[in-house]
This record gives sequence, structure tokens and C-alpha cells, in this order.
Amino acid sequence: MTRWRRIVSTWPIAVVATIGCRGTDDKATASQDHAALVDVTAKLQALQAHVAALAAPPAVDVPRLADELLKKGVAVGPLGPPGAIGPAGPLGPVGPTGEIGPLGPPGPPGPPGERGAPGNDGPQGVQGLQGPQGLQGPQGAQGPKGPVGPGAAYGSKGDVVRRENKITVAAGLTASAIASCDRATDLLISGGCAVEPMWLGQLAAARPVALSDATTPAGYRCDYRNLSTTATIEIAAQVYCVAARL
Repeated sequence: MTRWRRIVSTWPIAVVATIGCRGTDDKATASQDHAALVDVTAKLQALQAHVAALAAPPAVDVPRLADELLKKGVAVGPLGPPGAIGPAGPLGPVGPTGEIGPLGPPGPPGPPGERGAPGNDGPQGVQGLQGPQGLQGPQGAQGPKGPVGPGAAYGSKGDVVRRENKITVAAGLTASAIASCDRATDLLISGGCAVEPMWLGQLAAARPVALSDATTPAGYRCDYRNLSTTATIEIAAQVYCVAARL
């Protein structure tokens, strides 16, 4: 580029010198020289314009160059720093609805709700087995001696009479057996209860009856509950009485 500038800058001097020499030789041809000078000047101006065009920076098609760089990638040269983000464009139309995704994991449990109203009473369960008999407590202190009573109206052990009453109890039921003395005047001495088989019967109550009733014979009552759901049991009430000697 510097060489072209030197040639262009020395060209007018050479042309003028040539014209000057010819002017001194032959003035008759002055008009022809003037025309030649005009032609040379025009060519010189065209040549200067061409040199100026070559010296000027070439016009660059920036969009086309950017596309070429993007196609060729980083092999063309290192990438420059990212430019500033331009303003956001207008929103496009809403796209179609996508497919439903898979079910997500269960969320954390919520707080406990209010307590509901109590329900109806359920059916009564099966009666449990009777527990073992407890230990006998210590004997209490002996009471004071009572007053002397009337003379004995009863005799010896041979006067004692035993009476018994047995009944059968169906599965799951409760029944009572009562054994009584023969007469209302007989004195009840003791009573007892028994059941067969003993592991299926549960004693609910055992007590004397009509012990002080002068019009009804005294007796002994036994209440048993059958714990089995299929088998029957036999319960027995026993009473020991003695008749008065008249």
C-alpha cells in the first residue's frame, strides 16, 4: 500500500516535466499538449480514486460473517466475550397442552382430624376363665365369750342329715341348684357346692337361704356359670341339717 502511494505522488511531477520539455521545443503543439494534460489528469484522478478505494477498509457483511463463524465453530478462532442481552421480544402464542406427567411421591401426612363420635357398643365377648383362688387371710382375733345359752335341744352327730340337689346346665348358661332341709324346724349346720367337670364351671355365688325363716325349710344355694360353648355341666348343692329333739 505504501508503494502505490509513492507512485501516485510522483506521477504528476513526471507528467508536468514531460509537458514542459515539449512546450519549449514546439509551441505549435500547445493545444495538443493541453488536451493530453487534461486526459492524463483525468486518468490520474481515476487512479487516485482506485488507490483510495484499495486503501480504505473493505465493507464487511456482519450478519453473513457471523453466520459463517457459527457454522465453522470455534475452529475459526477464539470466541469473544458475550454481548449485552437485548430487549425481550413479544410473547409468542400459547403452545398446546403437554401430556400428563407421572404421579409424584406422596406428600407429608396432614394434621390429625377431629375425634369422631363414639360408636355403638359392640357385642359382649366370651367370659374369661376364672382366676386362681387367692391366699387365705390371717385369722382374726377371738371375740369375747358370749352369755350362757339355753340347754341343748340337739343330740349327737348321728342326728345330722345330708341332702343334695343336682341339675344339668347347658353350654354358655348360668343356673342355680338349691338343697333344702326336710322341715322348717331343722337347723342348717353347713352347705357346699360341686360341679362336674370342674374346669368348665365357674362358681358365681354360694349362700344359705331361709336360714331364719320359721315357715320355710332352710337350704343352701349354688350359682354356676357354664364356660363351655359346646359341653354341658352338672352342678350339685349340698346341705347338712339336724332335727330338734322334742
